[in-house]
Amino acid sequence: MKKKSFKWNSLIAVIIMLFSISCSETEQEEVIADNIYVITIFPRISIVSQDSNTADVIVEIEGYDGNLVSGAVVLVSNSVNGISKCSYDAFTGTYNTKFPIPYDGNFIITVNSIRNSIPLVFNIDHKQIIDKPIINVLEDSEGSSVLMGQSLDKLRSIQIGWTSCGEDIIYQITISTAFQTLYQASTEGLTHFIPGGTLSLTPGQTYYLQVSAQRILGDPFYITDRYYSAVIRKGETISFNAK
Repeated sequence: MKKKSFKWNSLIAVIIMLFSISCSETEQEEVIADNIYVITIFPRISIVSQDSNTADVIVEIEGYDGNLVSGAVVLVSNSVNGISKCSYDAFTGTYNTKFPIPYDGNFIITVNSIRNSIPLVFNIDHKQIIDKPIINVLEDSEGSSVLMGQSLDKLRSIQIGWTSCGEDIIYQITISTAFQTLYQASTEGLTHFIPGGTLSLTPGQTYYLQVSAQRILGDPFYITDRYYSAVIRKGETISFNAK
Protein backbone atom coordinates (compact mmCIF):
# COMPACT_ATOMS: atom_id res chain seq x y z
CA MET A 1 0.00 0.00 0.00
CA LYS A 2 2.79 2.34 0.80
CA LYS A 3 4.39 1.61 -2.55
CA LYS A 4 1.15 2.32 -4.42
CA SER A 5 0.67 5.50 -2.40
CA PHE A 6 4.15 6.63 -3.34
CA LYS A 7 3.45 6.10 -7.04
CA TRP A 8 0.15 7.95 -6.81
CA ASN A 9 1.71 10.87 -4.98
CA SER A 10 4.52 10.97 -7.52
CA LEU A 11 2.03 11.02 -10.36
CA ILE A 12 0.17 13.92 -8.75
CA ALA A 13 3.45 15.79 -8.32
CA VAL A 14 4.30 15.31 -11.99
CA ILE A 15 0.86 16.55 -13.07
CA ILE A 16 1.18 19.64 -10.86
CA MET A 17 4.68 20.34 -12.25
CA LEU A 18 3.50 20.02 -15.87
CA PHE A 19 0.52 22.28 -15.15
CA SER A 20 2.80 24.87 -13.58
CA ILE A 21 5.15 24.79 -16.57
CA SER A 22 2.17 25.12 -18.95
CA CYS A 23 0.83 28.13 -17.02
CA SER A 24 4.23 29.80 -16.96
CA GLU A 25 4.64 29.41 -20.73
CA THR A 26 1.13 30.77 -21.33
CA GLU A 27 1.75 33.81 -19.14
CA GLN A 28 5.07 34.39 -20.91
CA GLU A 29 3.37 34.26 -24.32
CA GLU A 30 0.78 36.79 -23.12
CA VAL A 31 3.52 39.15 -21.94
CA ILE A 32 5.34 38.81 -25.25
CA ALA A 33 2.06 39.36 -27.12
CA ASP A 34 1.33 42.47 -25.05
CA ASN A 35 4.73 43.91 -25.91
CA ILE A 36 4.12 43.24 -29.59
CA TYR A 37 0.65 44.82 -29.51
CA VAL A 38 1.92 47.95 -27.76
CA ILE A 39 4.26 48.79 -30.62
CA THR A 40 1.99 47.93 -33.54
CA ILE A 41 0.54 51.45 -33.94
CA PHE A 42 2.49 54.66 -34.32
CA PRO A 43 0.51 57.88 -33.68
CA ARG A 44 1.71 61.25 -34.99
CA ILE A 45 0.13 64.16 -33.12
CA SER A 46 -0.17 67.81 -34.13
CA ILE A 47 -1.53 70.53 -31.82
CA VAL A 48 -1.60 74.03 -33.33
CA SER A 49 -3.26 77.26 -32.22
CA GLN A 50 -3.02 80.72 -33.74
CA ASP A 51 -4.37 83.81 -31.98
CA SER A 52 -7.01 81.62 -30.37
CA ASN A 53 -7.98 79.97 -27.08
CA THR A 54 -8.76 76.79 -29.00
CA ALA A 55 -6.26 74.43 -30.60
CA ASP A 56 -6.61 72.20 -33.66
CA VAL A 57 -5.69 68.64 -32.71
CA ILE A 58 -4.79 66.26 -35.55
CA VAL A 59 -3.73 62.65 -34.98
CA GLU A 60 -2.51 60.32 -37.71
CA ILE A 61 -2.03 56.66 -36.80
CA GLU A 62 0.17 54.36 -38.84
CA GLY A 63 0.21 50.60 -38.38
CA TYR A 64 3.35 48.47 -38.29
CA ASP A 65 2.56 47.51 -41.90
CA GLY A 66 2.71 51.14 -43.03
CA ASN A 67 -1.04 51.51 -43.55
CA LEU A 68 -3.17 54.11 -41.79
CA VAL A 69 -5.34 52.90 -38.93
CA SER A 70 -8.98 53.98 -39.24
CA GLY A 71 -10.67 52.05 -36.43
CA ALA A 72 -9.05 53.62 -33.38
CA VAL A 73 -10.64 55.74 -30.65
CA VAL A 74 -8.73 58.98 -30.05
CA LEU A 75 -9.60 61.15 -27.06
CA VAL A 76 -8.31 64.59 -26.07
CA SER A 77 -8.60 65.58 -22.43
CA ASN A 78 -7.17 67.88 -19.76
CA SER A 79 -6.30 67.62 -16.08
CA VAL A 80 -9.80 68.70 -14.95
CA ASN A 81 -11.63 65.94 -16.86
CA GLY A 82 -12.61 67.95 -19.91
CA ILE A 83 -12.73 65.50 -22.83
CA SER A 84 -13.42 65.40 -26.56
CA LYS A 85 -13.48 62.52 -29.03
CA CYS A 86 -11.68 63.04 -32.33
CA SER A 87 -13.63 62.43 -35.52
CA TYR A 88 -12.04 60.34 -38.27
CA ASP A 89 -11.61 62.08 -41.62
CA ALA A 90 -11.45 59.44 -44.37
CA PHE A 91 -10.20 62.00 -46.90
CA THR A 92 -7.05 62.90 -44.92
CA GLY A 93 -6.79 59.67 -42.94
CA THR A 94 -6.55 61.59 -39.65
CA TYR A 95 -8.50 62.05 -36.42
CA ASN A 96 -9.45 65.69 -35.72
CA THR A 97 -11.03 67.90 -33.10
CA LYS A 98 -10.89 71.43 -31.72
CA PHE A 99 -10.15 71.63 -28.00
CA PRO A 100 -9.92 74.59 -25.58
CA ILE A 101 -6.34 75.18 -24.47
CA PRO A 102 -6.11 73.98 -20.83
CA TYR A 103 -5.14 76.50 -18.15
CA ASP A 104 -1.93 74.53 -17.50
CA GLY A 105 -1.26 73.95 -21.19
CA ASN A 106 -1.25 70.17 -20.79
CA PHE A 107 -3.06 68.16 -23.46
CA ILE A 108 -3.66 64.47 -22.76
CA ILE A 109 -4.03 62.40 -25.92
CA THR A 110 -5.27 58.82 -25.54
CA VAL A 111 -5.14 56.42 -28.50
CA ASN A 112 -6.93 53.08 -28.20
CA SER A 113 -7.01 50.41 -30.90
CA ILE A 114 -7.60 46.67 -31.06
CA ARG A 115 -4.11 46.47 -32.53
CA ASN A 116 -2.54 47.22 -29.16
CA SER A 117 -3.44 45.68 -25.81
CA ILE A 118 -3.33 48.91 -23.79
CA PRO A 119 -4.18 52.55 -24.67
CA LEU A 120 -1.28 54.81 -25.60
CA VAL A 121 -1.25 58.05 -23.59
CA PHE A 122 0.65 61.22 -24.53
CA ASN A 123 1.02 64.34 -22.35
CA ILE A 124 1.85 67.30 -24.59
CA ASP A 125 2.64 70.84 -23.48
CA HIS A 126 0.85 73.64 -25.34
CA LYS A 127 0.96 76.83 -23.28
CA GLN A 128 -0.67 79.97 -24.64
CA ILE A 129 1.24 83.13 -25.51
CA ILE A 130 -0.70 85.86 -23.71
CA ASP A 131 0.92 89.02 -25.11
CA LYS A 132 1.48 89.76 -28.77
CA PRO A 133 4.79 91.30 -29.90
CA ILE A 134 4.67 95.06 -30.34
CA ILE A 135 7.12 96.65 -32.76
CA ASN A 136 8.97 99.50 -31.05
CA VAL A 137 11.88 100.00 -33.50
CA LEU A 138 11.78 100.18 -37.30
CA GLU A 139 14.52 102.39 -38.65
CA ASP A 140 17.45 102.43 -41.04
CA SER A 141 21.09 102.98 -40.10
CA GLU A 142 20.73 106.67 -40.92
CA GLY A 143 18.16 107.04 -38.13
CA SER A 144 15.05 107.42 -40.28
CA SER A 145 12.22 105.84 -38.28
CA VAL A 146 8.94 104.52 -39.63
CA LEU A 147 7.42 105.03 -36.17
CA MET A 148 8.21 108.75 -36.58
CA GLY A 149 6.46 108.83 -39.95
CA GLN A 150 9.65 108.65 -42.03
CA SER A 151 10.61 106.47 -45.00
CA LEU A 152 13.50 104.00 -44.93
CA ASP A 153 16.58 104.31 -47.12
CA LYS A 154 16.53 101.19 -49.30
CA LEU A 155 20.34 101.06 -49.45
CA ARG A 156 20.93 101.13 -45.71
CA SER A 157 20.60 98.39 -43.10
CA ILE A 158 17.30 98.16 -41.29
CA GLN A 159 16.85 97.55 -37.59
CA ILE A 160 13.65 95.99 -36.21
CA GLY A 161 12.82 95.70 -32.50
CA TRP A 162 9.80 94.47 -30.52
CA THR A 163 8.55 93.71 -27.02
CA SER A 164 9.02 90.37 -25.24
CA CYS A 165 6.26 87.74 -25.13
CA GLY A 166 7.82 85.53 -22.47
CA GLU A 167 10.36 82.73 -22.27
CA ASP A 168 11.09 80.01 -24.83
CA ILE A 169 9.72 82.11 -27.67
CA ILE A 170 10.85 82.21 -31.29
CA TYR A 171 10.00 85.37 -33.22
CA GLN A 172 9.36 85.33 -36.95
CA ILE A 173 9.85 88.50 -38.98
CA THR A 174 7.96 88.80 -42.26
CA ILE A 175 8.17 91.64 -44.79
CA SER A 176 5.79 91.53 -47.75
CA THR A 177 3.89 93.48 -50.34
CA ALA A 178 0.19 93.08 -50.98
CA PHE A 179 1.02 90.22 -53.34
CA GLN A 180 4.12 88.38 -52.12
CA THR A 181 6.48 87.73 -49.24
CA LEU A 182 9.87 89.41 -49.73
CA TYR A 183 11.72 88.44 -46.57
CA GLN A 184 11.43 86.08 -43.62
CA ALA A 185 13.72 85.38 -40.67
CA SER A 186 13.51 83.85 -37.19
CA THR A 187 15.29 84.73 -33.96
CA GLU A 188 15.07 84.16 -30.21
CA GLY A 189 16.10 87.76 -29.54
CA LEU A 190 14.13 90.99 -29.49
CA THR A 191 15.96 92.72 -32.35
CA HIS A 192 16.83 91.88 -35.92
CA PHE A 193 19.08 93.59 -38.49
CA ILE A 194 18.61 93.37 -42.25
CA PRO A 195 21.82 94.23 -44.17
CA GLY A 196 21.60 97.15 -46.61
CA GLY A 197 20.59 96.19 -50.12
CA THR A 198 19.01 92.89 -49.02
CA LEU A 199 15.51 94.10 -49.82
CA SER A 200 14.69 95.35 -53.31
CA LEU A 201 12.61 98.25 -52.07
CA THR A 202 10.96 100.53 -54.60
CA PRO A 203 10.22 104.17 -53.69
CA GLY A 204 6.47 104.74 -53.54
CA GLN A 205 5.71 101.04 -52.97
CA THR A 206 3.97 100.11 -49.70
CA TYR A 207 5.53 97.32 -47.65
CA TYR A 208 4.22 95.47 -44.62
CA LEU A 209 6.12 94.24 -41.58
CA GLN A 210 4.76 91.72 -39.09
CA VAL A 211 6.43 90.00 -36.13
CA SER A 212 4.91 86.78 -34.82
CA ALA A 213 5.67 85.05 -31.51
CA GLN A 214 5.85 81.25 -31.62
CA ARG A 215 6.31 78.58 -28.96
CA ILE A 216 7.25 75.34 -30.70
CA LEU A 217 7.82 71.93 -29.14
CA GLY A 218 8.34 68.48 -30.62
CA ASP A 219 9.26 67.79 -34.23
CA PRO A 220 7.13 68.83 -37.25
CA PHE A 221 8.80 66.04 -39.27
CA TYR A 222 8.09 63.40 -36.58
CA ILE A 223 11.64 62.06 -36.68
CA THR A 224 12.79 62.70 -33.10
CA ASP A 225 9.32 63.03 -31.53
CA ARG A 226 5.85 61.69 -32.26
CA TYR A 227 4.25 65.08 -31.70
CA TYR A 228 4.38 68.69 -32.84
CA SER A 229 3.03 71.56 -30.73
CA ALA A 230 2.93 75.15 -32.00
CA VAL A 231 1.40 78.25 -30.40
CA ILE A 232 1.39 81.31 -32.65
CA ARG A 233 0.60 84.88 -31.62
CA LYS A 234 0.72 87.44 -34.42
CA GLY A 235 1.59 91.07 -33.82
CA GLU A 236 0.07 94.06 -35.57
CA THR A 237 1.12 94.79 -39.15
CA ILE A 238 3.05 98.01 -39.77
CA SER A 239 3.21 99.55 -43.25
CA PHE A 240 6.21 101.56 -44.49
CA ASN A 241 7.74 103.09 -47.58
CA ALA A 242 11.26 103.41 -48.96
CA LYS A 243 13.16 106.30 -50.44
